[in-house]
Amino acid sequence: LSSSSAASDVYKRQVVDESPPDISGCLATKEVFLDTSGEVSVTSQDFFSSPPSDCTSWEYVTGDVLLNCSDIGNVVVTTAVDDPNGLRSECQTNVTVTDDLAPMIQCRTNVSIAPGVISASELLQSPPSDNCGTVNVSLSQTVSVCPFLGDPIEVLVSVSDVATTMQLAFAGQRLSLIHI
Repeated sequence: LSSSSAASDVYKRQVVDESPPDISGCLATKEVFLDTSGEVSVTSQDFFSSPPSDCTSWEYVTGDVLLNCSDIGNVVVTTAVDDPNGLRSECQTNVTVTDDLAPMIQCRTNVSIAPGVISASELLQSPPSDNCGTVNVSLSQTVSVCPFLGDPIEVLVSVSDVATTMQLAFAGQRLSLIHI
């Protein structure tokens, strides 16, 4: 036996990540705008001002969120982030869904009217359309031709949808109707 034997101790230390991903960059509020088809798609990353921080990698587990006209107003969206150890953090964002697109309307260029009450449809080139569906059309006044024989009548055609109102008149001006 040798009197000079070297002793060595080996220490192993296992580091365990017990902290879920830090999602302090999660937005409390966000506003999104509907497109011409009445929809908007937002990804999980859209709800963060900065990516989740963690010593390791992480992934968003919430997929894309598709919002549409039925979501106009406030919607709460929950986003989840997982790290490789299966630890999850979730955050909620108050999303304001906005439809800022006015309905489309086109007035006729030449309007000849006969005696009687005129409806809005008689003044339109084609039916109004909107990204969110139903459009209400109204006239600034009820037009009865008889009292106005020979005098021009100014009428403002208005259209409105769920979220916006647009007033349009013939070629961007008040529409003058002349009795024939």
